[in-house]
Amino acid sequence: MILLVAIALAWLVVQEIAQRKQSEKKLKQYVELIEYTRVVIRNMNDEIIFRNKGMGKLYGWSLEEVLGRTTHELFQTVFPQPFGEI
Repeated sequence: MILLVAIALAWLVVQEIAQRKQSEKKLKQYVELIEYTRVVIRNMNDEIIFRNKGMGKLYGWSLEEVLGRTTHELFQTVFPQPFGEI
């Protein structure tokens, strides 16, 4: 009887460890995804006041290169008509 209880407890521990490893794997995937997500915060003049590391990694821009600039300036967006008229 004691042997059966010990085996049952061991099985529960193994299951718990497997679930934790799976959860850790998923969390790591989410963290990696977030690292490559581009986040830009702009002020009312459309000037960039913050960018996360993901934007830096994707585009290779340092924080100093983007602060105070607009996204259409960085991406060299071509508008069908002057930007001020849109």
